[in-house]
Amino acid sequence: MSIFLTTASFQDGHIVGTSLAFSEMSSTPLLFWIIIFTTTAIYPFFFKSFYKIIEKLMIGLVILMLVSFLLTLIKALPVIIEILKGFVPSIPIGFEYLIITLTASIFFIVGAFYQPYLVRKNGWKPKIIEFRLFSKLDSLKKSFFTCIRNFKRLFFL
Repeated sequence: MSIFLTTASFQDGHIVGTSLAFSEMSSTPLLFWIIIFTTTAIYPFFFKSFYKIIEKLMIGLVILMLVSFLLTLIKALPVIIEILKGFVPSIPIGFEYLIITLTASIFFIVGAFYQPYLVRKNGWKPKIIEFRLFSKLDSLKKSFFTCIRNFKRLFFL
């Protein structure tokens, strides 16, 4: 039950945030966009090929993000030296809370509970699952320690 509530709250935040942005952009009621985006989020669950739909949707979204990034880069015409200065870690005064929220969103633990559904859908056998489990655990461990190391560097601990 707690996994459901956590995931539902996370999704609710996405829907309300997106709806608020669209509401402000189009000067339309917030409730209209909440209904549109909630329906859009639930709609794929009614199809037998749910995973294929989600996979294609995700590929499309990644392509859209890449194109948006490139168009923004072309439009902004950034100064290369300013870009390189951005690689030096720093936290503006008063923005420490953003580091905590960024870290919390990266390590969203409920995503790990999605794995059994992926295993069932792909029909993986015990040997493959065992191999993938250990590689996932190694990856998680490396990611966690890299995050801690970078966190220490940011705060000069």
